[in-house]
Amino acid sequence: MKLGQHLAQLDYIVPKAYTCALSRLFQHTKPSCIEDVIRVIEEDTGHPLGQSFAQFLPEPFASASLAQVHVAYEHGTGRKLAVKVQHARLREACASDIAAVRLAVDAAGWLFPGDFRLRWVVDELAPHLPLELDFANEAQNLRRCAAFLRESRDLQSRVALPEIVQHLSSSRVLTMTFEDGCSVTDTDALRRMHLSPAAVANLLSETFCSLIFDGGFCHCDPHPGNVLVRPRAGHPESPQLVLLDHGLYRYARVWFGCV
Repeated sequence: MKLGQHLAQLDYIVPKAYTCALSRLFQHTKPSCIEDVIRVIEEDTGHPLGQSFAQFLPEPFASASLAQVHVAYEHGTGRKLAVKVQHARLREACASDIAAVRLAVDAAGWLFPGDFRLRWVVDELAPHLPLELDFANEAQNLRRCAAFLRESRDLQSRVALPEIVQHLSSSRVLTMTFEDGCSVTDTDALRRMHLSPAAVANLLSETFCSLIFDGGFCHCDPHPGNVLVRPRAGHPESPQLVLLDHGLYRYARVWFGCV
């Protein structure tokens, strides 16, 4: 699944027919059964589901390669939450899946020497997948990004992040505030909200340039399902970005060998 998502983003080298077909992997992933979801939550929180949430909707709001998201409501406040739950037994299958993909890529390279050069995708995927499977690492990335945005006079009101509910989060469960918005590539929805696609593109570019060159780090999985847009509060014709899924980040010391 992750390999297919990587290939779907290589539209500059992979034919359009393939990237269009593979792009469905960003949105349409078979969800885990609700029994497995509840088991993971209860194992990681140490409490029955009813003690953790006032209401938990069994139908997933979204399902991706590593986890699925359910809507829930907080005890006492009724606040709407997004509960990201890792697919059961995924960690156990991770190493064998990577080995199988590496074997398939090597076999294709042997069959088509000089024409099939995708081993680098596997080499990129293998060391970072365990980090994506650790939701505590994602929470740390999200907090660092939030701290940076709070200090940014230009972006603090124009880029939003979910807020973590710490006591309901773990290495396999990440509970956050639910954030509304349309996909950054849904131009029809943008126009219905009276938001200029050009203004959204400018804000997207400004945000990621600021993260990279001012913050020294970058959200590395900005596909259309992870970047939402909505009108900014108090400025209905001005866009606000919502960045989701902070599991994969790169930091300056990785790129440049410096802190």
